[in-house]
Amino acid sequence: MKILKIFFLYLYLELKEKLIISSWPKSEFKENGFETIEDFLTPEECEYFINLANSHAKPTSYMIGENAWFVNRSEKYDNQDSKVSQLMNIQNLDEKANELFLSNKIEKLFQDRINEDLYIRSISIQIDEPDTSTKRSWHVDNTAPASYKAFIYLTDVLSPTNGAYTVIKGTHKKNIRRWINTVLNYLNKKPLTDVNYFIDSDELGDEFKAKKGTLIMSNQTLFHRGSPFHSEKTRYMMVIYLRRSSDQDAEFTLGKPN
Repeated sequence: MKILKIFFLYLYLELKEKLIISSWPKSEFKENGFETIEDFLTPEECEYFINLANSHAKPTSYMIGENAWFVNRSEKYDNQDSKVSQLMNIQNLDEKANELFLSNKIEKLFQDRINEDLYIRSISIQIDEPDTSTKRSWHVDNTAPASYKAFIYLTDVLSPTNGAYTVIKGTHKKNIRRWINTVLNYLNKKPLTDVNYFIDSDELGDEFKAKKGTLIMSNQTLFHRGSPFHSEKTRYMMVIYLRRSSDQDAEFTLGKPN
């Protein structure tokens, strides 16, 4: 009985999310679950942040002071995203990153589209080495209510072989499909946020091929993945994690070393 209550709670939250999205003003973000902004950063700024990441990169995860850290995912997950590492909470390490953190530029982009106040929780730089074997497959970051991220390419991503961020357009509105996946994942003892069911073999998704400095606004209930065809060049990407005002007391600890 308890499990049924949880399942129906998930269903209620998904249907509520569908109503919330229907109330948003018309935009590409509303229809597709994503939107791109070109030239958000200059090539010089991109190079600056790449150098920042490289200056802190190490083979193992470690703390940098009290409020920043470097994480190597191969230490966190078994045979998943084993070529991915991240420099976390860079707003606590670098003046330029802190300026972006405080600027309200990114929050304003989202607020104009969803009629809700969002705030940056953390800024990181993600380093993806070429990897065609351990990339996580289709997944969502969470079930309803939605969460949001912004991604900024710091290197040119002009081909799937460069590690293009990939989504299935419009799946942020496929609430019942996402709910069924959650229920079946639970019953089959799989991660709840994996998308294992109702994915067509030919559903390759939309690959974000764009030049460095491009910002991608993303609803993280979209079905998404890193490109499994990433075979060339290291991809550097800034990841901006956003939160609602109700989450302001939640500490950001993603990937934090013990």
